[in-house]
Amino acid sequence: IIDRCCLLSDIDILEGGDSTEIGERGINLSGGQKQRVSIARAVYSEADVYLFDDPLSAVDAHVGRRIFNKVLGPDGYLKNRTRLFVTHSTQYLQDCDQIIVMETGGIILATGTLDELKAMNNERIEEIISVKVKEEEEEPQAGEMHNQIRGGGNHFGPPMHGNDKREKWKAVQLTKKKCSSV
Repeated sequence: IIDRCCLLSDIDILEGGDSTEIGERGINLSGGQKQRVSIARAVYSEADVYLFDDPLSAVDAHVGRRIFNKVLGPDGYLKNRTRLFVTHSTQYLQDCDQIIVMETGGIILATGTLDELKAMNNERIEEIISVKVKEEEEEPQAGEMHNQIRGGGNHFGPPMHGNDKREKWKAVQLTKKKCSSV
């Protein structure tokens, strides 16, 4: 689980290794480390149902893809469990059984598979579900990293300013446990 959650290198650099006490509210961990530790703790719980609220938002795209593939996705560690995965990262849509597209305020625009949503030919839904595959495949270059640190972009395109922030949306992805019929 530690490897699947991309925590091996973090444990290697901690003074006490996997016995290191994490400070109150994780004060000695970065945002990405906190999220990866939280995912690992959830996986260790061996629950039947998991609710993940944007669990990959503070990790690099390539790390997020690895965690999704190894833990959250259809072939991941939790593949036989029910997972509700809320995210703004559209690159994971293709791997979800059911997608619920929402606007600010919880307004549901549509539900379905990625193919079903695309077939609706709805401009707003298409704008929301457009997948940026390049984002997950490449590690950021020096200039791109500088741009991200300065806040020069997000998962949706150009930076949002002022009232635009109120118009952002949420794509809620629901990956259901596969049931076989006899």
